[in-house]
Amino acid sequence: MKHTIVFTGGGSAGHVVPNLAIIKKLIQNNAAVHYIGSKNGIERSLVEEQKIPYHAIATGKLRRYFSWENFIDPFKIIWGVLQAFVLLLRLKPKLVFSKGGFVAV
Repeated sequence: MKHTIVFTGGGSAGHVVPNLAIIKKLIQNNAAVHYIGSKNGIERSLVEEQKIPYHAIATGKLRRYFSWENFIDPFKIIWGVLQAFVLLLRLKPKLVFSKGGFVAV
């Protein structure tokens, strides 16, 4: 029986590339792997190149400078948490592995 494992992390390739190395080994061992990430982040193209199922969710970012987006991002984060929750209920993974980055929240 295949076990489902969900990966997340992004915002930079530094969070994604280590995940891809682990994913490669898991797929060789017959695991069903899915990736949850942002709609426009670098993780999407890197993961989709590997033909791994990718699920895009809304994400927000903590900026340490003034930006009008800082007022909108809390709502994006709440929406993304709800989207991730529904995805996890649907996928029913045995394990969730988060490498980090603002996407991992």
